[in-house]
Formats: sequence, structure tokens, C-alpha cells
Amino acid sequence: YRQINVECEQFCNNRQTDRGSPLLCVYRGQSISKEELNLLREKQGGYFSMQSFVSTSENLAMAEIYSGTGVADSDPNKVRILYEFKIDPCNTGSKPYAPISHLSQFPDEAEVLVAPGAV
Repeated sequence: YRQINVECEQFCNNRQTDRGSPLLCVYRGQSISKEELNLLREKQGGYFSMQSFVSTSENLAMAEIYSGTGVADSDPNKVRILYEFKIDPCNTGSKPYAPISHLSQFPDEAEVLVAPGAV
């Protein structure tokens, strides 16, 4: 958590030199239970909390692979979802996030890490 805070600070400082930089858009694909999907639908448009670090990607195709797109369904109680996170790089009150491909053993897969908390 401390390391992601440091990475976030460095990332935000670099982004602030580029005024007018757009929102950072990242994706996460995964398979969840239908019950979890119903809970997410109830929170649509609001906030929900994740209790772990969330690995995301700026590459939509990579997130789709992790959601299981193109793989035959093996569990009828599971659904494939794709999260889209839009992060304001100038919002210092948000949970820490930062590109981590330079730290990862899988640089093409784990591009942006978001710390646990309200999303």
C-alpha cells in the first residue's frame, strides 16, 4: 500500500505537468456470481467498495480476456463482466492508483493498480 502511494504521487506529479489531461480510463474483466451482479446493479451510479487491490488494464482487449470472453460457460451461476473505471488524475482525495507495468512480472497484463476502498 505504501509503495502504491509513492507510485501514485509520482504518476500524478507527472500528469499535472500536462494540464487538460483526460481522465485515465482502465478496465477489469472477471467472472462473478449472478448474486454479485445483482448487488452491483443495485449500486449502479453510486459507490461500492472493493476489499482488495484491483489490477486493471488500459487495454480493453486484455480485460476481455480476463472476463472469459470467448470461453464456453462452465458454471451457469456465473456471468462475465467488464468494469470500466474513469479516474481523475488530479483528484487527490481518491484511493491511490498507479501504472505498475514497470514493476510487474507481467507488464502487458497488470497495467494500473487501484488500492482497496470505495470506487
